[in-house]
Amino acid sequence: MELSDKVVVITGAAGGIGSACARRFAVEGPRRLVCADLDGEAAERVAAEVNRATGSTVAVGRACDVGREAEVQALIDEVSAADGTIDLY
Repeated sequence: MELSDKVVVITGAAGGIGSACARRFAVEGPRRLVCADLDGEAAERVAAEVNRATGSTVAVGRACDVGREAEVQALIDEVSAADGTIDLY
């Protein structure tokens, strides 16, 4: 999938495969890259790392417990309102 100018949400982005995806996807030039994780502070650190590496402010970190439907819906609503349709979740 071409990620240039897309809105991407990555859950589990604070470590492991999620953070690796954030780093990899960032080089594709998405319009917004949302790094979400139960550990919101760690997600924000990954987003900051991505932004430093790309010289941009494309990534943001958010706390989200994907085991709670209300939190997932709130994340979707927030991203959609701020950045438009989510292209890849």
